[in-house]
Amino acid sequence: MKILRIVLPLTALALLSSFAVSKITSNPEAPSKIVYKKPVAKRLPVDPTYQKFIEKFDKVAFPYSIRFDKPQVTTSERRPEIGTKDESNYLGRSFAAILPEIKEGMMSRMGPDDFMAEALIKSAEKFDAVIYSRDGNFRGPKNFYAATFNKQGKLISKIDIGQYNYETLKEFCVSKDLEITVEEIKVRSKYDENSRKTRISYAKTSKEVYFINSEGVFVNRDVTVFSDLGVN
Repeated sequence: MKILRIVLPLTALALLSSFAVSKITSNPEAPSKIVYKKPVAKRLPVDPTYQKFIEKFDKVAFPYSIRFDKPQVTTSERRPEIGTKDESNYLGRSFAAILPEIKEGMMSRMGPDDFMAEALIKSAEKFDAVIYSRDGNFRGPKNFYAATFNKQGKLISKIDIGQYNYETLKEFCVSKDLEITVEEIKVRSKYDENSRKTRISYAKTSKEVYFINSEGVFVNRDVTVFSDLGVN
């Protein structure tokens, strides 16, 4: 029995295969692919008062830090000048809606506190991160704060990062990765009968490290507690 073989030319095979493919792809009963587009979040405009507020803060180079001179002997009760003193960086009453403590500080019985824009450390799509200071007049403490705000001027997060007082110092450093290291130092004094001067000693008591998450919240990454060494 002979087997009949039919050999088709290559062009015929190509036509048949293309016909089969077209039949499959043009099948009206084949389910169509539905593409769902993710809705684009509407970006709110920046509040004009907040825009003026944030323009008060200067961009800074990193690492950015505040350190205090630590004399070993007291020579004067005058507190050294620390931080920004440029009047153009002064945060006045017009920004009390953004920083309510401005209004509170103006009603102090010891005289109004001064608020200064110290540094802009991050400007993101959702928030801005700044450092500002509050200076208590009449020999009151000077404090530094890191704070984040959304673009409408609403406070997201805030931490106390610096202080110059007569019993406690807080020093801070912001790295290029925006890690904020805060070190607390206790101040101790002892009168020296021989020199007739008050001797000062310092003891580091704690160190904290913060970072800013994607939502603009300060997160405490690490805490180290040291023993207070007292007066040398």
